[in-house]
Amino acid sequence: MSRGADFSWRQQRDWPDRSTRDLTLRLNADGLSPLPGRPVRQTMTDAGRTVTAEQLVADPGTPRADRLVYSTGPLPKDLRVNGVPKVSVRASLAGSSPYVTALLVDYGTDTRATAGTVTDTSQLVCYGEGIPGDTGCAYRTRHRTETADFKIVSRGWLDIRNRYSLERESKAVEGREYHLSWGMQPQEHVFRKGHRLGVVLISTDHDYTLRYPAGTELSVRTGISSVTLPVAR
Repeated sequence: MSRGADFSWRQQRDWPDRSTRDLTLRLNADGLSPLPGRPVRQTMTDAGRTVTAEQLVADPGTPRADRLVYSTGPLPKDLRVNGVPKVSVRASLAGSSPYVTALLVDYGTDTRATAGTVTDTSQLVCYGEGIPGDTGCAYRTRHRTETADFKIVSRGWLDIRNRYSLERESKAVEGREYHLSWGMQPQEHVFRKGHRLGVVLISTDHDYTLRYPAGTELSVRTGISSVTLPVAR
């Protein structure tokens, strides 16, 4: 089962969908593109425990020293991501934090599903015979929604010490570039026509990683870094 942009559910034989094909977009200095741009070294300084990921992805057009933002232009048609997005970057870290975090973001004002549900007390459904302590009835629930300028669709994290294996640590030299690849959270999401698809790179993810002190520098080599999206019809 997968959920459509209108919050309805649809059934599919396999997941990811059989129509899914990989779409690779390069992280270029001027945004996301199917074609590689000129390799440029870009650096950000980790905000550590002081800022949430939601704060870091907001207002992508405003320069900030604590993030790296790459986005497409307005999408010419709906784009459906169905599966596991993957990130591949040439990057280095210098400082106490060992993390590289990638955030896949849907930029565009819209009303979207968010965490949790809302109970609809006007619709009581009885699904069985009542017993003491259980009436056999429950109120229907509906998706909780919010209207916002963006939504973090998926995120993924890599500890640079586990760049070769999740089971075994490997020493990382500060400032040395490594080829890093990792998967993000599996997702079913439709980026609507006119929205922009964005990838934001940070180090500490306030709600999901350990929170080292601020100050770690993350440097990324654009042009040869990329995100691969499983795109379905």
